[in-house]
Amino acid sequence: MGKLGATRSLAVVLGACLVLTTAAQAAETVTVQVVQIRATGSGGSKTIDPALRGLSRQLSRYPYRSYRRVGWRAFELQPGAQADYPLAEGGFVLQLRPGAPDAAGFIPLSVTIRDRKRRAILRTQLRIKNGGTSLVIKELASGDGALILALTTRSR
Repeated sequence: MGKLGATRSLAVVLGACLVLTTAAQAAETVTVQVVQIRATGSGGSKTIDPALRGLSRQLSRYPYRSYRRVGWRAFELQPGAQADYPLAEGGFVLQLRPGAPDAAGFIPLSVTIRDRKRRAILRTQLRIKNGGTSLVIKELASGDGALILALTTRSR
């Protein structure tokens, strides 16, 4: 094979690597869905917002009486990329950073809640099954309940 043939072969190989790399990156996109739920009251029968029907079994484990959806957002992120989302409890910001899915089908998710002064008041690392949901609870500053964050991850 001459110099021209070797150059063409190298170009074909590099082109194939670029296509495979792009396909692998696209396959690693992680969707993180955040549902904000205000949970208040205690005792008595439970009232769950119809928009939260899919979470009712998980929510029924907690001592609150009323559950109302107060926010929803979905993010499409590459592993390692960060998304910031203002929380319903004014001044607080949720920061999310997914990792790449592992061989067992779990997606690592770094979760940070920052206060009005940008101080981290909660930091945790979750490992959520692909398509699964994990709940994070933050007590309300008023002491009258909690803000529950339902975090669902999906890898594509």
